[in-house]
Amino acid sequence: MLDLTRLIHQTPALQAGDHAKYEGVERLLAQTLAERKGLAPDDVACRVAAAIGVSIMKLAGEAWLAHPDEGPERFGREAFAVLRRMAGQRPPP
Repeated sequence: MLDLTRLIHQTPALQAGDHAKYEGVERLLAQTLAERKGLAPDDVACRVAAAIGVSIMKLAGEAWLAHPDEGPERFGREAFAVLRRMAGQRPPP
């Protein structure tokens, strides 16, 4: 998987497809959040939450490329912990 991530980041044509993939994931995530909360499909809070989540996923992939021994999960957990702190919430036990 790391080799595929590296290839995507080094190949402009693949980057375009990767960007489109993340846009689709973000849109679906926002719609799903809105449905679960009984909100309008274009609810701004759901769109913001989805955009943040997808951004963290992308940043985790970049961190993985820079630190392949650590894996993307560690960075993702750290990023979500920072987000919770910024929002004034405590991390789950």
